[in-house]
Amino acid sequence: DKKPHKCKVCAKGFARNSDLTKHARIHTNDRPFKCDICGKSFNRSCSLSEHKRIHTGDKPFICGICNKNFYRNSDLHKHMRIHSGERPYKCETCFKTFALSCNLKSHMFTHTGVKPFSCKICGKSFNRNSNLQTHLKSHSEEKPYECGVCGHSFKLNSHLQTHLETHNGLRPFSCKLCDRSFNRNSNLQAHMVIHTGEKSFGCQFCGKTFYRNGNLQAHMKTHVKPKPVECEFCKKVLYGRSSYMRHRRIHTGYKPHLCKYCNRPFTLSHHLKRHLLTH
Repeated sequence: DKKPHKCKVCAKGFARNSDLTKHARIHTNDRPFKCDICGKSFNRSCSLSEHKRIHTGDKPFICGICNKNFYRNSDLHKHMRIHSGERPYKCETCFKTFALSCNLKSHMFTHTGVKPFSCKICGKSFNRNSNLQTHLKSHSEEKPYECGVCGHSFKLNSHLQTHLETHNGLRPFSCKLCDRSFNRNSNLQAHMVIHTGEKSFGCQFCGKTFYRNGNLQAHMKTHVKPKPVECEFCKKVLYGRSSYMRHRRIHTGYKPHLCKYCNRPFTLSHHLKRHLLTH
C-alpha cells in the first residue's frame, strides 16, 4: 500500500505519518500555529505563513496579464480564470457554470433555499459560514485593516484590497462600448447593464426594477420593518442595525466623528455638527 497511514475518522490514506498528523487536525480542530499579530490560529505552519502576508502586504504571485498581485499561488490560479473564461464547476440542476467550487456550493443553496448559518445578533441567515463571519464584522466598529499608503482603515481585508487598487491606478477591464475602464471585472459587468438597459432585479413588493442586486437589496429595506436587535450590554431593544450601532457606542465609548479643527471626538455625527458651530 503506497498510503499505509490511514485516518481513523475518515479512512483517508497518506504516504507519510507526518501528513496524517497534519490531516488529523481537521477533525480535532487543533490549530497550534498562531499569528502573533492578530491572534488567528491555523492547523498548518504553511497556512500561517500565507496568512502573515496579509499583515506584511507581501504579494509574491503576479498575474502576467493584468499585473494584479496575490498572497497565494492558488489565488493567482483562480484569478487566471477571469482572463481565460474557464468555468469548470457546473450546477447539475440548472447547468450554470462557475469559476470557483465555493461559488457553485453557494449557488446550490438557491435551489434548496437552505441558509443554515444565522447571526445571533440580528437573526439574518446565510448559506455560507464565511458570509456569516463577514456579516458579523458589520456589528463591530473595529477597522483592523489599515492602508499603508493613506492610513485609511477598513473592517474587511477585501475592502482594503479594493481600496489599494485606487492607489496603483491599474484599470485592466475596459468596456468595449464606451471608453470607461475598471479595476475589477465585477465592476465592468455591473457597468455593462447601462448599455443593455436590462434591469433584471425586480422588487417582489412593488415591481420596481434595478440594474444591480445591491440597489434592489437597498430598496427592499423600504418595505420591510427593521428587525429588533437587543443590546448585549443593557438588553435594550433597538430597531435596525444603524440604531443598534449608534446605541452601542454609549457602552464602548467609541467616538468615530473627529473635529478637524481641535481633534475632539464625538459619538454621533450631529454632536460633531453642533460642535463645529463653536469654531
